[in-house]
Amino acid sequence: MAVSRSLFSADSGIRRFMDAIPSYVFLTDEDVRILDHNRVAAELLGPNPEAVLRRLCGEAFRCINDESAPDGCGTGEECPDCVIRNSVKAAAEGQRPLRRHAELSIQRDGQITPIHLWVTVSALEYNSERVFIVSLEDITELVTLRQLLPICSNCKRVRNDGQYWEQIDDYLRQHTNIKFTHSICPDCARILYADYAE
Repeated sequence: MAVSRSLFSADSGIRRFMDAIPSYVFLTDEDVRILDHNRVAAELLGPNPEAVLRRLCGEAFRCINDESAPDGCGTGEECPDCVIRNSVKAAAEGQRPLRRHAELSIQRDGQITPIHLWVTVSALEYNSERVFIVSLEDITELVTLRQLLPICSNCKRVRNDGQYWEQIDDYLRQHTNIKFTHSICPDCARILYADYAE
């Protein structure tokens, strides 16, 4: 059932519209097989983006779960939690489109690369077929920046989301399950308690 051509012709208004969108945009069927994609999506698909037509998205994206699953995309241990697959399913059930966060680990240049995406899926009737518009916005850089925690190089307080500076132990206590106990490292013991350090 391999199809070597795109769903929309190169000169159609729909093709020009899709190619103008700066996010990765795919048209899929209900099984999440890629029927077509826009120009930007070709970046995600590798050197021969047309070769992925009619393939499942995990295979096309080189998802590590596709490679580890015995029967490919959709059959692995992690696949029931796939945000893309579940978003297509929700759209097929008539749910309104929601933007959901997904973290995918893909094979890129021989290495496993995590990418963060906003996933939005809408159902569409086209030529009496039901297809799904899958929009993926790469937010990897944003997620990476949000993981940075500004810390004062002098007093070691950290700046929280409210732009206030607080002790690092207070910040970690509020944002993680870490519990602190107090002790003194050997270097500080020698400075603070020089008479007793030995």
